[in-house]
Amino acid sequence: MSTRVEIPPRIAQAAPELAPASAPLRIVYFLGRFARRKPLGALGALIVVAMLLMAGFAEQIAPYGYDDTIRGARMKPPSAAHWLGTDNLSRDMWSRIVYGARVSITVGFATIALAVLLATAVGVSSGYFGGAYDLIVQRVVDAWLSFPYLVIVLSVMAVLGPGLLNVVLSLAVIIAAVKAALGARVSDVRASQRLTDSAACLVAGGAGPDRELDRLLARQNRGIGAKPILEINPDHSIVKRLQPGDAAFAEWAGLLFDQAVLAEGGQLDDPAGFVRRSNDLMLSLVK
Repeated sequence: MSTRVEIPPRIAQAAPELAPASAPLRIVYFLGRFARRKPLGALGALIVVAMLLMAGFAEQIAPYGYDDTIRGARMKPPSAAHWLGTDNLSRDMWSRIVYGARVSITVGFATIALAVLLATAVGVSSGYFGGAYDLIVQRVVDAWLSFPYLVIVLSVMAVLGPGLLNVVLSLAVIIAAVKAALGARVSDVRASQRLTDSAACLVAGGAGPDRELDRLLARQNRGIGAKPILEINPDHSIVKRLQPGDAAFAEWAGLLFDQAVLAEGGQLDDPAGFVRRSNDLMLSLVK
């Protein structure tokens, strides 16, 4: 005699979903579950994948070449033939954006990878060997920082000549030098395209919590103390006047960092030191 057990509908609906057995279906299943749980993350991943595909298959995606001039198509509006219209030189804008994605992806990834590799090699070797080696390396870095970044970029480009690889090398040299100068106060430093009026701002790292969330957790003694990323506005007047070889360069850099902390509503670790630095720098400007 068999006994039939009925499962209530509410319990049956709460049972976990079982992933499909085949590998392709499992991938689709997990991607769909991720999109439902993290829609913003899925949207960001979709944009990144689209950029990578455009960079890798630009020849197949773009209907025209990067510099192809189309006869009789000057300043055309968007249409079926030219999705984003054409420019004043009769070039297809959509094709130029597709090929531009390749340049942006290549320069961005290669520059950061090379800069991190170079900065890590300098820092780890200095910490490991120490002594005279550490002293010599740090003096070389100080001499390196005594030159304005624009002068270094122009010098490298003048020696190596134009080219995508040379642009990557020039930017990597600058980023590695800035990382070595700032030390452990921030996790990274990068140029910002979002700032217009401010000289600098702080943003959360990719794996860290939001800055506001981290401050709220810190008030409850549960903050993880994630180091922020300092973004600087290269078009701001203060940033343009910064000279790494200046005796007050460290003071100006600290002032920018403290201003970024105040701008986001944070609290300074040393308010009295901030006031002293501000007064000293203002007095140095009027002398």
